[in-house]
Amino acid sequence: MTIKPDTLRKYLETYADPSIDFQRVNSLSQHKRWKQAIAIPARSEFGYIDKTLESIHKSEMAQHGKLLLVLVLNLSTDSSAQDILSHEQTLNFLGVDNSTPTLLEESFSFDLLVLNYNRKNAFDPKDGVGRARKIGGDLLCYLRYKERLEQPYYFSTDSDVQWPNKIESQTFPSSFSALCLSFQHEKSEIPHENQAIQLYDRFLKDYRKGLREAGSAYAFFTLGSNLVIDFLSYAKVRGFPVRNAGEDFYLLNKLAKVGLVLDFPISEPIKLSARSSHRVPFGTGASVAEISKRLLSGLDYKVYDPIVYQELKDCLERLKKLSTDGNWEEFLLEQGRFKGFWLRFETKVLNILKQARTVEQRTKALQDFFDSFLTLKWIHYLTETFYPKLPMIESKSSLEAMRN
Repeated sequence: MTIKPDTLRKYLETYADPSIDFQRVNSLSQHKRWKQAIAIPARSEFGYIDKTLESIHKSEMAQHGKLLLVLVLNLSTDSSAQDILSHEQTLNFLGVDNSTPTLLEESFSFDLLVLNYNRKNAFDPKDGVGRARKIGGDLLCYLRYKERLEQPYYFSTDSDVQWPNKIESQTFPSSFSALCLSFQHEKSEIPHENQAIQLYDRFLKDYRKGLREAGSAYAFFTLGSNLVIDFLSYAKVRGFPVRNAGEDFYLLNKLAKVGLVLDFPISEPIKLSARSSHRVPFGTGASVAEISKRLLSGLDYKVYDPIVYQELKDCLERLKKLSTDGNWEEFLLEQGRFKGFWLRFETKVLNILKQARTVEQRTKALQDFFDSFLTLKWIHYLTETFYPKLPMIESKSSLEAMRN
């Protein structure tokens, strides 16, 4: 087991969530060593979490032993009565009282470490799932630092997934920041929700494909439910951002700057819930709810015009040229009608060109600058200014015509 203790120690001392009682965690599990670990946030998940835990219980990963699952049960200060009831029902199902953390060693084929953030220590509403994921990641980072975890990575998923029976971890690359494992959205018994999740699933895959064909270094899925995260990389980027949504997107955006983030196929995909949800302001659940609302109102589901991906490709090629010749004025001239977008970042880009002394340094700096977030801003700029969204069926036809 090779660990760089300073990287993990400095992170834990400076940036770990202050609510974690590491000494108590240590005392609960002092005699234990685990091979692999999973972290799951859970809020208002009674009726779903049991199926998720059962699927992990039956998996080869758990059956082989030495698996630790960290479950971060949480409420926020504005949680509804239904959320509070669901929280209490989950505690009763697990046989856990209000003390935290609690280690369950006999209930499943894996060890379950439960952290309970109830009404007495509830989250600020704006912290949400980002803080829950960070707490799980920080705790596992601590156990890795203490040489209690064998693998240099952990799995991040959600409390309403169906875990695959087998994950071929022996085929993982020797070095990565994060892997995005294969996923599949389950069907809903509600027809309009089922149609909504199929449309959203197609959008996710088309967006990723558009980025990949454009040559973006950020062409990967950004879901928190199918990730494998390297501990050292996690520490380098200071863990999950504390946000009530989009924490997966922003974490992967940072991880891609310190190592490889790859889509990684597995033989049996992780099955994601198709339910609509308003627990967070955006993401899969909120998107399914919004698409369902449009469908029930007789409105089309609209997506980006495929031409934005061609414009992105042209833009990335011009950035590549800029990294070689450093000619900002020529770059602006080549942007034509898009010049206004780039003038917003003139100071930033000129600083990059001034400070990066070699082509390799400029290439890396410009790639880090034009990241997932700025790529999305660029696509939104094109959509709002030049290429309005199209109904998905028209978008697919336009995309096929472009490729032909």
